Amino acid sequence: MAEIEFDFDIRQHPAIGRMCGVKDVVNRRVIDPPLIVELKPGSYFDGCFTNSNIPLESYVLHISLVSEDCKESRNDFRAGRHVRHNIIGDTVGNAKMLLDPEDRKLKPFFVLPNLSIRLTGTYVIRCIVINTITGQVTTKFTNPLTVYSCGQFPGYKATSKITRSFIYQGLAVREKGVKDKEPMSTSQNLHFAESDQTLCIT
Repeated sequence: MAEIEFDFDIRQHPAIGRMCGVKDVVNRRVIDPPLIVELKPGSYFDGCFTNSNIPLESYVLHISLVSEDCKESRNDFRAGRHVRHNIIGDTVGNAKMLLDPEDRKLKPFFVLPNLSIRLTGTYVIRCIVINTITGQVTTKFTNPLTVYSCGQFPGYKATSKITRSFIYQGLAVREKGVKDKEPMSTSQNLHFAESDQTLCIT
């Protein structure tokens, strides 16, 4: 099978978080906004994704925590005699077809909404997308994010447009700033083009 090249864009970079602490019972405080990655496979064009060319489920996103200069791992730390994970939550995910609120086209996205970090500091998230069929690997890094102690945490901002759009489409994300909700347009219609087995939007 010939290799089908792909790329991805980090559409939303986590920017802020509150530390969870080092105890066994973790007080989950998710980083915000949630990480959103847009997959751009070789078979993606003009708002359509041709599933017959390559299966969407063959793409996997794996994330890890690194230092601000992207040179050292920050995934784990030592607490006494124990080594603990610094980043908690789903660090591996599959893509889902979601409506992009910017251009109203259906696209494959990875969304990791439940990531938490135990220790204060400034971090970068390394995003690795793997095609499990061809073996192709592509790596990118988020912008730096800052994790604060509870006393220094400045507060969350309102939920972004793209996050709110994905919530309306059924994604399980806790919404912030709910006062500024805007209903999604009902004029968009999803359908399958039977002739080429392509999932499209009209």
